[in-house]
Amino acid sequence: FGLGYTLISPFISIFSGAFRAEQDIWDPTVVWITRHYTSEHLKSVIEMMDYWTTLGRTALIAIGSATLQMISCALAGYGFARYNFKGKALLFGIVILTIMVPPQVLMMPMYSTYRNLGLLDSVASFWVTALFGMGLRSGLFIFIYRQVFRALPSDLEDAASIDGCGHIGTYFRIMLPNAVTSMATVFLFSFIWHSTDYFTTSIMLPTKHTLMVSLSGLSSKLASLTGGTGQTTVTPLVMQSRLQAGSLLVVLPLIIVFVLCQRYFRAGIERTGLVG
Repeated sequence: FGLGYTLISPFISIFSGAFRAEQDIWDPTVVWITRHYTSEHLKSVIEMMDYWTTLGRTALIAIGSATLQMISCALAGYGFARYNFKGKALLFGIVILTIMVPPQVLMMPMYSTYRNLGLLDSVASFWVTALFGMGLRSGLFIFIYRQVFRALPSDLEDAASIDGCGHIGTYFRIMLPNAVTSMATVFLFSFIWHSTDYFTTSIMLPTKHTLMVSLSGLSSKLASLTGGTGQTTVTPLVMQSRLQAGSLLVVLPLIIVFVLCQRYFRAGIERTGLVG
């Protein structure tokens, strides 16, 4: 119960504060359950964050990158799992190394590369990286696919070969359908990490903000609201409720996606753990 409370209490606080009316904000007896509800905080934050534009841009980055990573990392993981070639151990060691290397170390070379290619401040910069298996946490996704494909029996490939199926046909018609749950897991992980990424998006998209970048600048925008006296018109407690409303708007799409896909997500995690 203590661990559950620790994990759930931030979400309860966000939902409670986002709809809390001003009279409840100043009432010390109101802690978790709000007595008077209002949508003014959400309306104000949606306008200040330019929510629908940033939501569309974030979805474009997250869905496109997650889809490309799901495809490219599956190919790489299948190659490491089912084929023997010279330098395989070394290359896979480099893949594992990319999991441990912080993205901040690689950011300057990536920034220079995309600037020279003319992809800076473009959504395509994330898609190109994901297409070639070097997207956000691609090393982890390749490792997941490798574990899944290694667990599949070689008899499947032998039977496909006897029936006249080549390497490409075996991959797409036999092996890949057996990794559908793992594909869902990789897609969800990639979608969530791209949606909540701040560091990479703030550098690669300096003028086109995503939800996380807009949320990070929300407090300064709220503090800059002034009346005729030159003083801020938003008190600290009201600012806190509006920041919670902004957090709710960022988290809500992720919760909806997880609720819709949780069955595949759980199945993929269980299967990956068994073969690991």
